[in-house]
Amino acid sequence: MANIPGSISRPDVEPSDLVVVLVEIRVKTESQQEILTKLLATTEGWLREPGCLDGTVLCHPTDTTHFMVLETFASAQALQVHEALPSTREFLSQLQPNLAEPPSRTTWRPASRSDAQRPRQQAHQQNDQERLP
Repeated sequence: MANIPGSISRPDVEPSDLVVVLVEIRVKTESQQEILTKLLATTEGWLREPGCLDGTVLCHPTDTTHFMVLETFASAQALQVHEALPSTREFLSQLQPNLAEPPSRTTWRPASRSDAQRPRQQAHQQNDQERLP
């Protein structure tokens, strides 16, 4: 059974603590198959990390060099642990020479009723994209 983004339901995870990271990647044409294979294997490994709830690789329907990685973590702390792991840093360094442009990353959290009360500009600034090194 497929894990559909947004359907995570675990009694040991507080929904308001979830952190969702979207990483957009464009690779060189000649690297497409190699990088896709690495992405799929790497995200499978991430699922064995404590606090990593989902790692889904998405492919653009018409551009075979354009990928998105959807990662869901139980908390901001779980994301920090993931980012500090040597395997994560090694993967990013292996990815670099195969990129057509720097990847971008946006970080999200579950919406709540209080979000409807926040000023519009503040809400927009919270989800601005950042370029990864």
